[in-house]
Amino acid sequence: MLRRIIDHVRVPTLIVHGAADRLVRVDAALDAQRERPDWGLQVLDDVGHIPMLEVPDRFLEIVETWLRAEGLEPAETDLLRPTSL
Repeated sequence: MLRRIIDHVRVPTLIVHGAADRLVRVDAALDAQRERPDWGLQVLDDVGHIPMLEVPDRFLEIVETWLRAEGLEPAETDLLRPTSL
């Protein structure tokens, strides 16, 4: 199923995957990036299934850096930072 989805994606894509994810193996992210070498991939050590909640500042830094590299301007990220979990 993932392959069918990958074939239809026509926008710049970044995969941010936790190496310690026990729900979706990191191999799935690596396979997706091999299928679409134009996609970005960041595998985060010691991070599980929800990197945007586990390491929100690091996640936003990765996304902002990638957006700028793609020639896109990130939104005002202070609005996206969680105040407390």
